[in-house]
Formats: sequence, structure tokens, C-alpha cells
Amino acid sequence: MAPVTAQHPGSSATDQNAGRASFLDDPEVDEHVARMYADDVSGQGYVAHLTRVWAYSPEALGAMSYILKHASVTAGLDARARALL
Repeated sequence: MAPVTAQHPGSSATDQNAGRASFLDDPEVDEHVARMYADDVSGQGYVAHLTRVWAYSPEALGAMSYILKHASVTAGLDARARALL
């Protein structure tokens, strides 16, 4: 799988962000961020804004996911109830 970059080849970050409604610049693209972007692109055809936010700290996303899963199991929540968290 080829790495996914945050900007199109041949364009600068300023050019790339000019047409996007976002106040955040793209984070540094490492293997975790590239994987997050590739998953979004393969699943929905674009990189979601929320993915760009979590890309600043993939470790925080992992920790939050773990905490939510652990809390759901401990509380006996099903998938529908967990979605409310």
C-alpha cells in the first residue's frame, strides 16, 4: 500500500488548505497518520475532519478507544448503548 500524504503532489500546504474549510493545518504524516488517512480514503473516499484532528495524537485516540471499550465491557453496555458515549 502506498503511503497517503496530506497534500496532493505538486501543491503546497497553502494551496491544499485554500479550498478546505478547516482551521487546522495537517499534522506531520508518520506511519500511524498515513494509515489513518488511508483507512478513511479507502472507506469513504476522503479524509474526514475528525480524522485530521485525531491525527495530531494517534496515541490519544488509542487510549480513548481503550477506555471506552473497557468502560463498555465493565458496564455491560451493548453496541447501541456504547454509541451514546
